[in-house]
Amino acid sequence: MQWLWLCVTLGMPLIKSGWFHTLFLPNHSSQTLPTYTVDIPQPLAILFMVLAVIFAVGMSIYAVIAVPKTIAKTGKKVTTSTARVVIPRITHRQPISKKREKTLIERISWSAKFIAATIPLIAAFIPISSQLSLDQSIVSSVAIVCGVCTFAWFAGQFVLARLFALDQRVVW
Repeated sequence: MQWLWLCVTLGMPLIKSGWFHTLFLPNHSSQTLPTYTVDIPQPLAILFMVLAVIFAVGMSIYAVIAVPKTIAKTGKKVTTSTARVVIPRITHRQPISKKREKTLIERISWSAKFIAATIPLIAAFIPISSQLSLDQSIVSSVAIVCGVCTFAWFAGQFVLARLFALDQRVVW
């Protein structure tokens, strides 16, 4: 949510600029296209509407459950692969034990999570209120709330992992 908020607030001036409109929106043609209408029987229209609502609710439930889980697992893969790439540079390519490697992966992963959560929090204080219809205090307040939630989630992960002596590979 932090990165989404950052992209929206920093990207809004670009979206409002003429550059965005010329790049992504088609030119308006003065030619009017004919409109067609299709008459659907009332019971069939109601059935389609009910099915559309059921589909929308189902997709919303799926998104609420699956998206955070997928994002967390992908984040875990990214931080772990980053740690595996960085370890040889930290150890100056010296051989290290599996226990030491596991400890370094854990520390680098937590550091990467901390940095990834801190960057959008700091960037939210860039003064852009003149280019947005939102007040800078609102932008900063939402960023702080998102940051607090992120750090609370990471702290909960860390505490539970330590409390129950969980293997770092199962902690997202």
